Amino acid sequence: MLSVTGRRDARSLDHKTLEELRRLGVARVLAGEPVLQVARRLQVSFVAVYQWMKLYRGGGSEALASQKASGRPPILTAKQLARLKRTIIGKNPQPLNFGPALWTLPLVRHLIRKLFGISFHKTSISRILEQIGLTPQKPVRCAYRRALLGPPINAGSRVRTTSGK
Repeated sequence: MLSVTGRRDARSLDHKTLEELRRLGVARVLAGEPVLQVARRLQVSFVAVYQWMKLYRGGGSEALASQKASGRPPILTAKQLARLKRTIIGKNPQPLNFGPALWTLPLVRHLIRKLFGISFHKTSISRILEQIGLTPQKPVRCAYRRALLGPPINAGSRVRTTSGK
């Protein structure tokens, strides 16, 4: 048998492998192998093996199963997301005094701040739109400028100054 010293960093292993490692460790301890020997052979800490045994005693084999991490809870609720989607789909931003007629990321960000009092980063807004099945719209630069500044002045219609000539 190849002798490997030290411990393995189990965080780098996938969930299925970790689950098998837990099941194997518990099976070996139940078969009568000492906890310290199991920990050495599996290259984990003895504390981890004791935790696996505690899980097993508390919930049986199902307690050793890998579970998806819950992650951070969403900031916007499902109800708020539905309201946001209805607002974006049902209305044009201009009557809401948001400027151009396209729902850009900054406009959606402003809308969320106005509706719910929550401020998000631009990348988060993009993820929220993707979550509700929408995509941000990018205005064409000249169309955006026209909406803000009005139509461009013709090159042929220059304003003359009265300089005496």
